[in-house]
Formats: sequence, C-alpha cells, structure tokens
Amino acid sequence: MRRIARGIAVCLLVAGPRAALAGLIPGLPNPLPPSREGRLHLGIENDFFDRGGPYDDHRTAQLSLDFRIGERWLLVVDQSILTEEGPRQDAPDPGLEGRLDEWSVTLARRFEGRAGRMMLGAGWRGTGEQNGEQIQNGFHRMFAARIVALPYLSGQTDAIGWLTLDREWTRAIGDRWRGGAWLSAAGEVSSGGRQDANIGGAGLLRTRAVEFRLGLRNEWREGAYDDVVRSNTAASERGLFATFALGAGPVDFEASERVDGKAEYGRLTLRAGPTAAAPDSLWSFAVESGLRLPRTAAHIDLAWTPPGERRMATGLAQTSLTLGYLWGETPADAGLDVFRSERQVSGGLEWRGTQRAGWVSPLADIGVGWRSEWLYGMLANAGTRSDAVDRAVITAGTGFEMKMGTLADLGPLSLRLSADGWLPLGEANVSFAGRSYRVQEPGAGLTLSIGFARRS
Repeated sequence: MRRIARGIAVCLLVAGPRAALAGLIPGLPNPLPPSREGRLHLGIENDFFDRGGPYDDHRTAQLSLDFRIGERWLLVVDQSILTEEGPRQDAPDPGLEGRLDEWSVTLARRFEGRAGRMMLGAGWRGTGEQNGEQIQNGFHRMFAARIVALPYLSGQTDAIGWLTLDREWTRAIGDRWRGGAWLSAAGEVSSGGRQDANIGGAGLLRTRAVEFRLGLRNEWREGAYDDVVRSNTAASERGLFATFALGAGPVDFEASERVDGKAEYGRLTLRAGPTAAAPDSLWSFAVESGLRLPRTAAHIDLAWTPPGERRMATGLAQTSLTLGYLWGETPADAGLDVFRSERQVSGGLEWRGTQRAGWVSPLADIGVGWRSEWLYGMLANAGTRSDAVDRAVITAGTGFEMKMGTLADLGPLSLRLSADGWLPLGEANVSFAGRSYRVQEPGAGLTLSIGFARRS
C-alpha cells in the first residue's frame, strides 16, 4: 500500500496541478476497476450522453480503444472531436470559435501485483483536421439535428507520457454480494507543455452480473492550452466531479457531473476477452448494429445460420445468411450547404472463421442489394433536394468478431471491428444548387458494431 501511495503522489506532482480538480484524461486507457478488466475495451463518450456545454460543445465526442497484448503490454488509440462555438450559437464569432480534432497512439507497460495495478505509457498526440466535421455533422443529420459550422484551427503534434495507478478492495456481504472501494490516479505530460492529472475514489457494490459505483474524482488541466478550443475544453473538464457507474455484464456506463452543475458527461465502455466471454452455445438467429465512419452511416443486420452450420459450441468456422439495411448522411463536398443521403438494402453470405485464443474470430461477408442516393440542401440551400439515383450494389467486408459476454443470460454479445466497402453498378452526375456532383461512387469505411445472438 505504501508503494501505491508513493506512486500516486509522484503522478500528481508530475502533472503539476495548480487549479482545482476535474474528469477523464484523453489518450489514457478506459478506466475500469481491475476486476472488470478485459482484453479489449472500446469507450464511447458523446454529448448524446449529456457531456459538454449548453450548445453541444467542447469534447463533443470521443472514441478510445485499448488492447492488451499478452500480460505486460497495452496499445491505446484515441480520437476526439473538439469544438468551441463562441458566445453565440449558430452565429459567426471571429476569433472566439473554432474546431480541432485530437488523436493519440500510445504503447504502455503494465505492472500488476498485490499492491495494485500500474500502467506506464508513451506515444504521440496530434491535433488538427481529421474528419471530425464530417463525422459530427453526418451524425447530427441522421437525427435531423442542426449543422455545426466552425473553422479548423492550426494543430500540432506532441510526444506524450502518462502514468496510471489504481487499487481495489472488496469483501463479501452476505452470500451474493461483495462491497468495497476503488481508488485511482493518473497523470499525463506532453512535449507541448500540457499537464493533466486526476485522482478519485469510489465505493462499489457488486454481484455476479451487476456492479454499482459511486464516488468523487478531481481533474486538473494545466499548461499550454493556448487556443480558444483547447482552453475552453480544458475549462469544461477541470473540477470536482461526482460520478455514478453501472456495470452489467460486459457493458459499463458512467455518468459524471461537476459539483458546480456547469459540466456533465457520460461514457459507455464495452469490454471483450476470454475472461468476459459467455459460455459457448448454439444459436440460429443474430442481430448486429453499428456505425460506419468517417462517411457516417448506421446499419442493422440480421443473420440466420442453417442447422448444419451451427457449430458455435466448438468454435469452428460457419456460414450465415444475412439481410441488412444502412442509412447515412454526409457533407457532399468541403462545405456544409449540400449533404448526400444514402439508403441501402442488401443480402448475402457471412463467413466466420475458427475462433482464436478463445474469443476472437475472423469474419468476411459479401452481398448484393439496392442503393439509393440523393442530395439535399442545408444552410443557405435549406429546403431543397435532388431526385434520387438508384443502382444495384455489391458489398463486401472483412474484420474481427470478439466475444463480450451475455445479456441477462439470454445469449452472447459480440463486438465487431471491420472494413466495409460498396460498389454501385454505375456512377452518375447530378446538377444541384448550381453545381455538379458525382453520386453512386464506390467507397469504403471502418465499422464498429455490437451483435446479439439468441440462444437456441
């Protein structure tokens, strides 16, 4: 315990906090107690979960992925969309508004023992333009929300180093429950002069499938936050936060609110790995849904596995029949006054390979279908649209399916990461809003999906 306390003190001194207290540091692993750790974690943070300012502002979205390599190493990849809309919503505020995308890649060494857990990482962070405007506004238009038009500021690239420490204590409470506490601290420094830190504590109560956590966390954001976007984002994340978290199976949701009531956010974390995997069982029907980026689109797919192919219990390869629907909205060019809408129905075959390491299966799919695209106006062109252009389409994809756990013992959940493409049979030119646009072009994107299989 003395070693953990000493490490926490060093961490906070390195980060050099001078103001008072704040939340989650971008670029670090998804924060979960050691007993809820998996091999892979996908964290999704968005103002959809009530984070940010009153105008859907500051760290408006964040996606982080950490993957444990063996027992000693951890790879962390992170991307955020940062905005500052200025004092007036939907009105130009020269010098007081802007946009930045922020991303990082780090490799960390893990240390875990009776005294607690420690991770020490180093890597790179970049800021600038990385499809954030396209992703944010495409997601907004899928739900008929407003356009966020902001100029990109100049970015930079920095080396970063960070340290995290935590310790968990639990004891039995009756026959089914365990109670205890979880303490954590983290610090990060960058070559660009940023110093961030946090320290927190939470009480926890858990049973076999559910965990509740309630606590406080102090966050610091100090140093070279020297433009309007980064400085106001740091201000929204700096302070003392009350936190509540609910873990159910392989899913954790955390809601945090600053004690002054002026900032709040939510974070959804999904974990996968052999320790979190559900018992294998036969199934015939599955549903899968997710989001494709950077050309923003959502999809839902149904899969049916014929009786002769149901070999999930042995982890062997199998083939399923699929039926899917996709819909999306994307800016048609560099501006935000014309958007491209897409709708696609397809059916085909999905092949899932033999399971590796007890939790990862390669997968591939191919299909045919029907695709419709049209253009519609926003901002100065609001209320106008073109005729739809329809084409037959060929689809294909490849990636990995990773076992997560069960949903109330009804069936297994899975996390999918894949690269997916589409090939319409014939491009076309459409004249709209005084310009000519190419539609029904081939394309590809990265897809994140969650699948649920109903047990037989």
